[in-house]
Amino acid sequence: MVWLCSQVPYEQGRELAERLGGWHIPVGTLWNTVQQRGERLANALEQEQAQVSLARTEWENQRYAPESRKAVSMDGGMVNVRGEGWKELKVGLVADMPTVQAIAETEDGQVHLTNLHYCGVVGDVATFGEALWTLAVRHDIPYSGLVVVTADGAAWIWRLCADYFPCAQQVVDWFHACQHLAQAALARFPDDPLAAKRCTYDLKSLLFKGEIHLILQHFERFALTDFANYFSEHARRMQYAQFRAAGFPIGSGSVESGVKQFKQRLTGSGMQWSRPALLRMVLLRSAVLSHTFDHFWEAA
Repeated sequence: MVWLCSQVPYEQGRELAERLGGWHIPVGTLWNTVQQRGERLANALEQEQAQVSLARTEWENQRYAPESRKAVSMDGGMVNVRGEGWKELKVGLVADMPTVQAIAETEDGQVHLTNLHYCGVVGDVATFGEALWTLAVRHDIPYSGLVVVTADGAAWIWRLCADYFPCAQQVVDWFHACQHLAQAALARFPDDPLAAKRCTYDLKSLLFKGEIHLILQHFERFALTDFANYFSEHARRMQYAQFRAAGFPIGSGSVESGVKQFKQRLTGSGMQWSRPALLRMVLLRSAVLSHTFDHFWEAA
């Protein structure tokens, strides 16, 4: 029932239990059971986090896997906390990344991540960093021969990446970069949507080839300097031709999908959460989305 209520609201869980299993379980009982299990899971994760903190992590040569390819991504969404208003839920993802050969053998030639595992935190960047690092250690990210971090241009993400994944290849999400190009094109042609669309297409072609210097020249020529900083700052993270050739994911769709799946349970119509109940549900939801619920049920 805890798993079920981590998927759907409590009232819906009560109805499903009654219709499918013939069990008559009051909503209050479901809520109490979820809180108890959520608290036990929180305690178990807190103990694990203390054991694998960045300061306590020691390199183990025998665990190094040079052929391993791992992906890390981060994003966020808003949830409603009772008495506090809308707060950001930061979501982290770690996953396995296919080889270039495996990508070439797929029908669409796209990078499809596998073994996706999530963590979520309603808190500050430091707290999120500790949770993401714990998840990363659990899935051997520090010992992978190649790690790629794909995310939007938020400064806090890249500062966290520098602290926890200093050797990772950093990639700015392609779609976020394209949004900035579209805004720049609209600024150049505010009264001509068709011309703005053509300009966006041309700029995206340059971006796809990683020719950031030509984009910056375009901005300078047409007095679009307000948009230049984003691309000059992230130029090394926008070498998309090289990234595609190396089989790196250039989009953060997997973690964005994860955020939506968190919000599916946390942001229904009229939903407000007390902070303790929200934090417990985020942990349970993380386990559900990561397909590790059964493992943590036994451990907690």
